[in-house]
Amino acid sequence: MIKSRAFILRFMFLLVPLFLVGCAILVKEGTLITPGTSIEAIDGSFRIESGQSFNTPFHSKDCGAWKGVLDAADYKTGIGCGGKRVLVRAYGLSEPLYGVLMFLPLPPTATGPASRSYQLEIPQNYIEAAEGGKVSVVYESAAAIDGSYIAWILWLSDSALW
Repeated sequence: MIKSRAFILRFMFLLVPLFLVGCAILVKEGTLITPGTSIEAIDGSFRIESGQSFNTPFHSKDCGAWKGVLDAADYKTGIGCGGKRVLVRAYGLSEPLYGVLMFLPLPPTATGPASRSYQLEIPQNYIEAAEGGKVSVVYESAAAIDGSYIAWILWLSDSALW
């Protein structure tokens, strides 16, 4: 009986760390820091306002596609992995931009600010790059022991992305 308990305890001490290594970090909050900007889900499920903290409204699936360089055409994969269709209203624009937004899970080895809180920023040059039917993509990286991961992604265009 004593040997059985010792075996079970050893087994548990081996399994628990293995289980924890597989767990993802789901960032719970963030801030949109671009002045005069808002992001609103097409389905009305959330609205993120410039300068205000927000609770992360959803988490997308990782899908393993975001380890390398992002391409503007990747928004199609983003939608398939749980990205949300959004409208982005930015200072100086008369019409909103169309977008696809993803909040991604991070590996348990992630460190630094992006592993605790998203900081959404949409620089003016990315807004301008989304004009004329082109697609622009902006994202935030999170440092990790084993490399860099993408915390969130936003594809933008003045033409519908769906």
